[in-house]
Amino acid sequence: DRYTYTFDSTLGIITGFTPDGIGGNTTNAYFLGGSGLPIKEGLQGTADDLIVVVGAHGSTQTTLERFTLSGTYIGTIPVDFSAINNGNVGIGNVAITPDGKYEYAPLQTANEIIKIDLSNGNIVDTYGFTGAHDVTIAPNGDVYAANYSTAGATVIRLDSNLNFIQDLVTTQAAGVSGNFRPSGLSIAADGSL
Repeated sequence: DRYTYTFDSTLGIITGFTPDGIGGNTTNAYFLGGSGLPIKEGLQGTADDLIVVVGAHGSTQTTLERFTLSGTYIGTIPVDFSAINNGNVGIGNVAITPDGKYEYAPLQTANEIIKIDLSNGNIVDTYGFTGAHDVTIAPNGDVYAANYSTAGATVIRLDSNLNFIQDLVTTQAAGVSGNFRPSGLSIAADGSL
């Protein structure tokens, strides 16, 4: 589904958050896909389209599908995952560069982050990262990635070519119980994570 809202940058608040649906349809959601495979958490958009992760977690049927903002199917981004972990990749939350040319995808079951050229589906850079789950892009182009593994959970910073820069979080905070498994990364307007 699609939603509309008004953001007041002075107060930093969102108002008028309203279900809009695709094409203004307020009565029901528009269902993307149709292959019978589920849409995963990886959903990102550009000014012109949406890119959606489709397929069961850890499935060799995982694909990246492109739709117009009105919900019309454009096609599959032709990424060849077959050489990565026997094609069993399990993509998490993806991030698209502001220019819409590249997408960063964490391959959860393959323990990698990949950079994909969206014009042709080629994988142009990779970074081995155990527990890769979520990525986001900072205004300066740096990529932040969360390790959702229970062993050695961390958040790291990489440059736009997936070269390691820095470990940001390496230990569980004092007094926090349970597994430390960061996910759902977001960059604020001031550049903080």
